[in-house]
Amino acid sequence: MLNRILYYYKKEIKLLTYFLVSSFIVTGLDLFGPVLVQRLIDDVIPTKALNVFFSYSVVLLIIYIGRLLLSLYSSSRGQLMGNKIKSRMRDDLFEKIMNQPTKFFNDRQSGDIISRVTNDLENTSALLYRGLEDFLFSILSIIGALILMTRFNIKLTIFTMIPLPFAIYFTIYQNKKLKKGYVNIRKNMSKMTSRVHNTLRVIFFVKDNNLEEEKLNKFKKTNEDLLEVEKGNIYNISALMSGVNFYNQLTQLIVIFVGGYLHIKGELSLGIIITFILLTNRFRVIF
Repeated sequence: MLNRILYYYKKEIKLLTYFLVSSFIVTGLDLFGPVLVQRLIDDVIPTKALNVFFSYSVVLLIIYIGRLLLSLYSSSRGQLMGNKIKSRMRDDLFEKIMNQPTKFFNDRQSGDIISRVTNDLENTSALLYRGLEDFLFSILSIIGALILMTRFNIKLTIFTMIPLPFAIYFTIYQNKKLKKGYVNIRKNMSKMTSRVHNTLRVIFFVKDNNLEEEKLNKFKKTNEDLLEVEKGNIYNISALMSGVNFYNQLTQLIVIFVGGYLHIKGELSLGIIITFILLTNRFRVIF
């Protein structure tokens, strides 16, 4: 499986290189920006030196604009890579389907085969692009953020990390439930696709024999089954999104409360508190 994935990556090595390099730079800018914010608040603003203040502000603006442009470029290269890989996969898959024996088609619904050529490949190409981005650059971003946070204040870093293991466990648990739900949705979507395909294939026979009502009722039943499966997955999606939002808010509260306490005791500056809030946003990529 891994060799097959690498095979498709090698076919798009140029786009892959553009995507990786630009994403590395974006990750570096994401970590460098909060450091400048800390220096601006703690070192520049208290001195009331307007020239230095404006210089830092301009540098930050340039960083944010550069990050925006590089992010757009990285995203476009990654999506193009994913689409080209998807196109190659679609050709390979359809060729493989054409070479299957008759028994293969007797044992499977036409909707399931259509779904594999369309929906499954769409998800696969997104995984090859998004999966690479999430796995590689999320890790780099989180490690970089942790290093910076530890250098700023180890106490606040420890307190900030307390909710993270629970959030990761919750996310993994909910994603497993979501995956099961999406499998059931795909199966029911395949049944509905087959229902439509088989009906349209014999549409003249249906009309000649006044079977429209019968076919319509069967379609409605299949459609209702699909809706019920989709309803069952709504709670899982809502729970995941709400849980992630709660983690973000709880982490910010910890930074403000613990950081404020340390600031009052003279162990922490306001700039570091704000920088922690900016750096903890990097942990959202896990979810």
